[in-house]
Amino acid sequence: SSGINAEYGEDAAECFEGILHNLHVSLSDSSSDSLCIAEKCISHRLFSMTLVEQDQCVCSASSEPLTFDQYIFYTSVSCLTDRHTSDRSLTFATLLQQTTSSIKPCPASEGKKCGGPAKLEVSLLEKPDVFCVGLAWPNCQVDS
Repeated sequence: SSGINAEYGEDAAECFEGILHNLHVSLSDSSSDSLCIAEKCISHRLFSMTLVEQDQCVCSASSEPLTFDQYIFYTSVSCLTDRHTSDRSLTFATLLQQTTSSIKPCPASEGKKCGGPAKLEVSLLEKPDVFCVGLAWPNCQVDS
């Protein structure tokens, strides 16, 4: 048994991911976390979410969609508080969705790029029974 090693020990969320990964390996007889369909894999059955990321430009050009599974949805505390401060009526789900956005150049092929901004859109295809959010806090220096 490989156990949980330093690869999964940086913080509580990474340790939790390590536990879920090791449960997956033990219950599904597969070391790959992607698209697990083993009925007895509690890690994927309860915690796994399928996401799709795609850049969408104002000119309607889009990048190839990237589909992946993950156990924890990570977001920045700074982004959440900034968005919430600017609009207190937003639901937590909307706040989470808005923190994933980033602006990139048009994804159209060379020669067809419009020069406009493209927004990263993240969609949740399969929601888990248990939705885990990992909060990324800014690094703080402790005065000694």
